[in-house]
Amino acid sequence: MAIPKFGRLTNPMENILEEIDLTAKLGFDFVEIGIEGPGGDPKVLIRNKNKILRVIRDNNLFAIGHTSWWFELGSTYESVRRGWVEEGKRIIMTSKELEINLINFHTHSIGLFMDIPSARKEVLDNYVKSMKELVDYGKSLGVKVMLENAAERREICDLADVKHIIDRVRGLGFHLDVGHAYIQGGMKGVMDYIRVLSPKLWHVHMHDNHGYEDEHLPIGSGKIQFGKIVSALKKIGYDKTITPEVFGKTPGSAQRSMKKLKKLWVRK
Repeated sequence: MAIPKFGRLTNPMENILEEIDLTAKLGFDFVEIGIEGPGGDPKVLIRNKNKILRVIRDNNLFAIGHTSWWFELGSTYESVRRGWVEEGKRIIMTSKELEINLINFHTHSIGLFMDIPSARKEVLDNYVKSMKELVDYGKSLGVKVMLENAAERREICDLADVKHIIDRVRGLGFHLDVGHAYIQGGMKGVMDYIRVLSPKLWHVHMHDNHGYEDEHLPIGSGKIQFGKIVSALKKIGYDKTITPEVFGKTPGSAQRSMKKLKKLWVRK
């Protein structure tokens, strides 16, 4: 079985061209471009479009897209929801310009709405509505859209809720964030996501934590049992893309995590 491709998420606080070049120097297969400000603001990316495409091609990389986590696509304030949908379309168009054909959105919805059943249903219904529009727009441009699970209790983090959205949006893929799933439900939560949503699994983020906060630690620095996760992914035949989404003090943290994951993939 082939080993998945490994990528590095760009830091939106840094120069995008330097981030892409560094990703290649660290030995990654692809770059996950953070399409968020300041360095990854769509207008900045479009202004540097030709340079970005050149540095990606010169380094034999390919790119996927990553949006900011705070999109309110399930907002019960219709003007707010519409604004985020339009922003999502702008980002999808930016992806198209950068020859990115896969982009994620998050299940973000902070607020008391998630504690009240009727309000929770409204948020989920709005998410379905928003994602249908974004998936259809992406399809018209040749950009596939996927949904990433969140971590916090008052976000859409339960497997049932994430599945509710994905099942109702034709063409929507699943982006598994292992660290987020672990915070929400421990190792069982991670395994349940893999088991239930494996047919829709298009991309994976891996990073470590201690089960309480979204720490984005290097692999092996927390409590997550990555050997079991790799075995589960291999069992379903997963061979697409993985990003060690590590927020270390040095770029080498992500590189070391990639090497650990590759070793686990060969051993398991």
